[in-house]
Parts: sequence; C-alpha cells; structure tokens
Amino acid sequence: MPGLDFFTMSTVVAALAVINAFALVLVWRINPGVDGLDVWSLSQTLHVSAWVLSVMVIQQVMTGPIYTVLNNSLNLASMILMLEGALRFRGFGRADARRLLVLAAMLTAVAISLLNREVVTRRYLWHDAICVLCLTGTALVMMWRTASHERLVHGMAAAFMLLMAAAAGWRWIVALTLEEGEKFPYLAVNSMIFTIVALCGLGWVFGLMLSVNMRVRQQVQAVSQIDPLTELANRRHLEAVLGRALARLGRGGPGFGLAFFDLDQFKSINDRYGHGGGDAMLCAVADRLRDGLRSSDEAARIGGDEFVVLFSNLDNGEGLDTACLRLRQMVEGPIVLGDDVEPVRISLGAALAPRDGRDIDSLLRHADQAMYADKRQRQEGRHTPTGNSRVIPFPIDEKGRPRGAAFN
Repeated sequence: MPGLDFFTMSTVVAALAVINAFALVLVWRINPGVDGLDVWSLSQTLHVSAWVLSVMVIQQVMTGPIYTVLNNSLNLASMILMLEGALRFRGFGRADARRLLVLAAMLTAVAISLLNREVVTRRYLWHDAICVLCLTGTALVMMWRTASHERLVHGMAAAFMLLMAAAAGWRWIVALTLEEGEKFPYLAVNSMIFTIVALCGLGWVFGLMLSVNMRVRQQVQAVSQIDPLTELANRRHLEAVLGRALARLGRGGPGFGLAFFDLDQFKSINDRYGHGGGDAMLCAVADRLRDGLRSSDEAARIGGDEFVVLFSNLDNGEGLDTACLRLRQMVEGPIVLGDDVEPVRISLGAALAPRDGRDIDSLLRHADQAMYADKRQRQEGRHTPTGNSRVIPFPIDEKGRPRGAAFN
C-alpha cells in the first residue's frame, strides 16, 4: 500500500475498517451473551466513522478544523471503548461502575482535540499518547492471568494491539522530536501508519473472533456439565472428576469416598404437590449440599432424585462413616411446600476408593447397592450404612427421622 496515492490508501483502509466493523457486529449478534462484544462493535463503528471522515477531509469534501476535531474525537473514543470492551470480555471489575469513568475519558478526549485543533504537532502528541495507552492497556488486559489454553488465542489479539501501539508511539516520537518551526511530515508518516493500522486491524478482529469462539465453546462445555434445575454438577461432570481422582490414585495419590443417596418417598411428593413441589425439594437439597460441603468435595445430581457426593482425601472407612453421617445430618430436615411442612429423608450408600473399586462403574455400583440396602433397613427402622459396610445403630424417632440429626 505505500505505493498507492494517499487518497486511495485512505479509501482502502476505510473499506477494511468497514469489513472489520461488519464482522464484529455479526459476531456480536450471533453471540449476544459474550461480554464486551457490544462495546467492541461500537468501538469499531466509531473507528469506521473516523476513517470515512478522513477520506472526505483528504478529498476536501469537508474542510475546516472542526472536522479534524471530530475525526480525532471519534478515534480516541474508539480506543477508549476498545479498552473497555477488553475489560468486560475478561471480566475485570464492574462494568456499571466504570460507565461514568468511560464517559469522562471520552469527553476529555474531545476537549483535548478541540484545544489542539490548530496545532498539528501538539494534536498528534496528545492523540498518539492516548492511543498508545489504550492499545497497550487492551493488550495487557487480554493477556493478564490467562489460562494456558487461552494464551495463544488471546496472545494473537494482544500482539496486533501492541503493533498498533508501536506505530502510534513511533508517530508520537516523530512529533516530539520535530525542531521548532519544522513541518510535520504528514504524508510520509501517515502512509506507514495507515498500512500498519490496516493490516493489524484485520489481525486484531481475527484474533478477537478466535477468542470469542473459544469463550463460547467454554460456556457450552460448562453448561453441558451442569444440572439445569439444581445447578449442581451433572453425571458427565461427575465422571470427569472421578476420572481425575482415580488417575491421581493410580499415581499414588490419596483415596476418596463416594456417597450415593436418593430421597425417600419422593414420588409421593410429586403426586401430592406436582412436579413444582418435587423440584422445590430437589433445589432445597442442592442448597444444603452447597452450604454444608467442604470446598474440596463435589456434589452432583445424576438423575431424578439421585445425588452423588465425592469426599476427597479419605483413606479409611471410619473417615467415610463420619462423612456420611455428616452428610445425612446436612441434608435431612423439613422443607415448606405450600402450606405444609414435609420432612426430607434420604437413603444413603457409600464406597471407598481403592478398597471398593478402582474404576467409576465399580464404585458407583457398590455405593448404589449399599444405598438400596440402607433403604430396606431404614424401612425396618434398624440402621444406616457406613463406609465400612458394617451395622451402626442409627435410631429413628416416631416420625421416621434419625435421632440426633440436625434439622433447620
């Protein structure tokens, strides 16, 4: 592009900016739930407006300092919004708390452009200094504390931002080192700047599209491993966690326990209160699990009224006994359904790795069998199962609830 005349070059860059803006808006409309895309789309739209205005000024369709002020203001607003979009995309801070700050920054940019409308060198000094700060800030935000699988994709977008920052910094140095009375080399410098902006702009948008694609895939994967009703992990996520725990165990890592339980008389709850009542009970159980389990433990709803809890770092049956008793006390307790108060009671079985199995199916099968044994024994009012598969008395009161359990 350096071989093209200045008007043709400006027109080509403006056309590329239009393509970038169209691509970003399209990606935003396809993925409206991705934070930052709406701000980036607005940023690119302002950038296009600035380039179109530049072409019209070069052709002298518009003349006068006011159009230069407008062009600079649109460019700087675009840079500020680009940084804000990156902050939202990466989830840094509260976007609503920054709205006034972003607006103030944009108004400041307009004021700077207005105050320096007659002095080209000073205008470039202010304009390019703000551009360097915003572009470098955007690159740093995109790379700050990225996960290993994100580093390459986010790094591509950040690299193009840094190249544009370097170009703006070079023009800033040229303006800074001019001798007094020396004219700014507008055509020579801006021809190079336009070329870099055109190429890096395409690279930046391409990098953003890859980053957005990765973000959407991560969101879909996360949703696919969450039970939509209780917002606990589902069976797919549980199997992945169990697989990792078994892999650590195979490398000499710690053992772990598995508790499998379902809700007693759950069908009668659905029959009496409808599925809304059953759903309310399931959600109440999920809330109790979230509130009561250790951060290192994992709870999952694997279907219907069946739940599984993985207790990490357990190496003996006594520890599993204690964990299961604590789990029963945690979950069992009354729940209000409509105008009634219904008790929550569970049948529970447990398995210990590696004692009861070294694969997922064996552990779940062992815990499932223990749970059904517990269901039969609890109906007879005798005992509850433990991690050692031995009988420990666990008396129940006249309402069929275990004595000594915590109800709240």
